[in-house]
Amino acid sequence: MRTIFFSGLCCLVLASAPAAAFDYIEHAHFTWRALERLIRDEPAWRDVVMDTAWALDSELACKGPGLLAEAPEFCFALADVPALSGDHAGSPVALLRRWFDDSAKKHPQAIRVPEILAASGAWSESPDDTDTRVPDRSRFLTYIRRLAPRFWPVVRPDDLHLLGLDDAYLSVLLRMRTHFRPPMKAPSAELASQRETRDGLLGDDDDSLDSTNHRPRDQAFAWYADLHLGALTYATMAAQAAEPAGREYRATALFLELSALHYLQDSVAPGHITTNSALGAASTSLTHDRDNAEGLLVDVPDGLCALVGDTFLRGSPLCAEPDAIAPLEDAGEHRKPAPCPNPDAITDPAFGCKTPSSTGIAYSETRRVVLYGDGVVASEGRVYAVPAEAARAVDDWASALSYLSLREVLCSARTHKGCPTVTPAALAWPLAADPLSGVTLDLAKHPKARQMALVGAWWDTRADPLSARRERIREAFDGFQGLANVPVLSERRGRDYVPLERLAGHTISMRVAVLHAFDEVHSAFDDGWGDIIPEVRLAYRIIAPRLPVVLEASVDSVVARGDHGVGVGTHAWLDAGVQLAGGFYAHAGIGMGVMWPQADFSGRWQVEIGANLEDHADDGLAVAWIIGGGDELGFVMGLGLRGSLRIDID
Repeated sequence: MRTIFFSGLCCLVLASAPAAAFDYIEHAHFTWRALERLIRDEPAWRDVVMDTAWALDSELACKGPGLLAEAPEFCFALADVPALSGDHAGSPVALLRRWFDDSAKKHPQAIRVPEILAASGAWSESPDDTDTRVPDRSRFLTYIRRLAPRFWPVVRPDDLHLLGLDDAYLSVLLRMRTHFRPPMKAPSAELASQRETRDGLLGDDDDSLDSTNHRPRDQAFAWYADLHLGALTYATMAAQAAEPAGREYRATALFLELSALHYLQDSVAPGHITTNSALGAASTSLTHDRDNAEGLLVDVPDGLCALVGDTFLRGSPLCAEPDAIAPLEDAGEHRKPAPCPNPDAITDPAFGCKTPSSTGIAYSETRRVVLYGDGVVASEGRVYAVPAEAARAVDDWASALSYLSLREVLCSARTHKGCPTVTPAALAWPLAADPLSGVTLDLAKHPKARQMALVGAWWDTRADPLSARRERIREAFDGFQGLANVPVLSERRGRDYVPLERLAGHTISMRVAVLHAFDEVHSAFDDGWGDIIPEVRLAYRIIAPRLPVVLEASVDSVVARGDHGVGVGTHAWLDAGVQLAGGFYAHAGIGMGVMWPQADFSGRWQVEIGANLEDHADDGLAVAWIIGGGDELGFVMGLGLRGSLRIDID
């Protein structure tokens, strides 16, 4: 029952609403802006960036200047790599094989319902485990170029259409916990270095610490940090190597970096800041879409604009001077100064608080903006009915993080004045001297063998114990400027993100109810309150945190009174409901089952509809007011008590 319900739910939810933080065209746009600005700032980096052509070399990869273009009509450019990463490939190795390996056998693409149903229960699995069938790249490119920026906001990518062009798309999306940040947490060395073995151990015991078969934990900070450190490692190797190895290392570094940018860019979307992906695909998708649409008020890091430079973010809402100190009612919500923690303070250096205004409240000069999610940049704000200034804030932030991250890699490959330095200990990779040692591929026969072997050497973690990789990420973390400047939800301001329901997530509950039948037409008994109908229902439910949505699959057993006497009815139910004010939930659903035994001990099929109103208490108990009706049960109402057991999926 759980598998069927969960599978159908995932398909409906993910097919009806975008599940990614940003659209394909938005990921590509952020990357193109960052690359264009970097090359303008330092023309010598153009040659380094162009070396990436060696890694992408395929019939549909752009050549020459087209590699740096935004949405060239007939080929994939560098800016397409982050858009394909994550959403259309489960790992950087799969990304190379699926989209840039001309020798890989192409498969007919179709919406394969059995495979979707089988995959939809795999939310806790890593996308690294997904199928790598090769799509029809030409058809995909033709479709995606119809969505190029010059056509914004006329059309947007459609998930069902993408699934028809790339049938592994949903399989990857259903394992996309890697795109979500640890909920409402700021990046830290500990979070960025989280890892797990490929057989599911979380890297907390001696056996897993010594494993050389591991990958990042399934959250965005860890995936970005791992790929970004790989890019820095190869870039540093390139600066010290002779040609042609130097070019190959530079190309591998940029390819890993472009793959990493998808997860960094996703970290700007509100739905990826607040959502707890551990609660499952349905809960994640519902919360993600709501927070992306409603927006999230955040503080702009003080150093972001200085790090990127005035020329890149000139006129940006991120870098505009904060409004003068003014009463709350005199300023727009996303431009007003934030109240200081201590309203009575004249100055508070920790929060930049100044002299109180006429209202007696001290304000901070920290800039604040409202961020929105997928589609806001592509539609210039229209999709969420917000000003273009709000769309630019999201565009500038995601592009600025991409700029900072790419600059670190380019600096490592070709240093120039003002480049940040990387801690040498973080680059102490066992395979740095010869990343192709131990490779079993025939490098001479396979046209993409060297590219895949170099990318795989990092990703497959050969000769690199989990403990060592984790320690190097921690060592390098302080130098990750992109990660250090992601939006962070302030505990002092913005929306209240305490879950409204303590049982949010996956729960199993049991309800014991006492019902009363009113309908004499379907009852062989007189209508009297003394004739009660006991009911027991066991339910599996999903309650989306901070959303007024309840989805439930359940089975019940009820003493039913029908035309043929008294019997026990057993039913399978599907319910949906909404959260009302004050902790109340209203449910309605349909149940199908059998009433047995009857006078002749033969079963009789039943179809029932029902509804109930629940008042949830903090201790996990709920009182339910129930009404319903059915083929044998007649019209009933009653009172029930539900007890719930929380199941945490971590």
